[in-house]
Amino acid sequence: MKNKFLRSMFALVLVLMSGILLSACGTKDFDASKIQVGSTTFTYDGTSHVFEVDYEVEKVDVTVTYSTTNTGEFKAASELSFVNADTYNVYYKISAEGFNDYVSTEPVEFTINPAVVTVSTINELNTAITNKADGNYVIKLNSDFDLKTDNNNDALRIQSGEVTLDS
Repeated sequence: MKNKFLRSMFALVLVLMSGILLSACGTKDFDASKIQVGSTTFTYDGTSHVFEVDYEVEKVDVTVTYSTTNTGEFKAASELSFVNADTYNVYYKISAEGFNDYVSTEPVEFTINPAVVTVSTINELNTAITNKADGNYVIKLNSDFDLKTDNNNDALRIQSGEVTLDS
């Protein structure tokens, strides 16, 4: 009877220890369908920008870090730096206690705001329109313009301000 009881206790302790070890060592994977990636398009302005990543599961405190290579050192978003308008592959790693790290990548596009060319005369406007094909800029009218046809009829009247003729 005593041996049966000891064997039962030993089996119970073994089962409990196995459960504790499995739960301590066991990790689970992030559910990719619950990962939300924010906007990946930015206008370059000299400051650091990177998309936000959220993992939508209650009671999971996640840490998201970023890198420019999948094997590189993952850092906080504010530590990444992009100095030119371009498209970059940015890797992100989601980490949380009890989870295997999740690493993925997103292309991040940085564009530059076009320069503004201000014109006040019809000659400046003609020059700006002619040169626009070679540059990346917006033409801003500093005064009113009346464009006439050959027989002096109004063809187009534009008031000063911001007008988009062709985007």
